[in-house]
Amino acid sequence: MIGATVASRRDEYVLVTKAGHYLPRGEGEDWTAELITSSIERRLQRMKTDHVEVVQLHSCTIDVLETDDVIRAL
Repeated sequence: MIGATVASRRDEYVLVTKAGHYLPRGEGEDWTAELITSSIERRLQRMKTDHVEVVQLHSCTIDVLETDDVIRAL
């Protein structure tokens, strides 16, 4: 819905999104660079844009925020 509404007027908006999440037990490792990147890519595709101005990480600890994987993905 957001993509359909703002895609043609992208320079008029500041887009903010959230990314990352915990995977269900046994489905992989949480908070990897690949998981964060794929989460952001999905959102870009849904919003029909090639960038966002702000990415918020959803429900991760400070230890996670300080890892190289998270910094690399962002």
